[in-house]
Amino acid sequence: MALVNKGDLTSVNNSLSYLETIVNENNSLINTINLFIANSKNELKGSAYDGVRNKLSLYIDALQKQNTICEVLKQNIMSTNNQMNNYMEEYNSLDDSNIGTVRAAINKAKSQINIINNMISGSTDSQYISELRRAIDALSKDVERLEKLLRKLEGLQPEDSELKEKLSSIVSDIANYKSAVSDIIVTSYV
Repeated sequence: MALVNKGDLTSVNNSLSYLETIVNENNSLINTINLFIANSKNELKGSAYDGVRNKLSLYIDALQKQNTICEVLKQNIMSTNNQMNNYMEEYNSLDDSNIGTVRAAINKAKSQINIINNMISGSTDSQYISELRRAIDALSKDVERLEKLLRKLEGLQPEDSELKEKLSSIVSDIANYKSAVSDIIVTSYV
């Protein structure tokens, strides 16, 4: 079951600033670490300081991987949001639990068109026939509108391959980040 509201899509896009904040903070930390490494290279000597610099390099690697995850996640969220916004067109809300109701409304309107067509074939009054044709036109427009809505509701399910590709990319980036964090933790006990 899927329920999509345009307002929700807007609020998700607005909350992406959190990911940008993480990247900015990480970049500030990376710059600070790089500055420390550059300044201490000539002044601090010995295996302890070399170990500290190596450890800091691991932190930089982990922070860069976290930045990559944030950027990929942000791009995927923005892309998905844009696709959903475009998909929704003029609809403010789409709820696929309404598929049965929409199908029933389409069938009812088509049934009414058939009944009116039978009434036309049995009538000779031109004014009456003209009114019936206007009713058919109105019902036909309703059927068109409802069929478009039905296609939208039925299309809310994402393509499996596209979704799997995006998830695979995110999972891969997260695995790389976890590996980098694991390297930091392991080296602190060695």
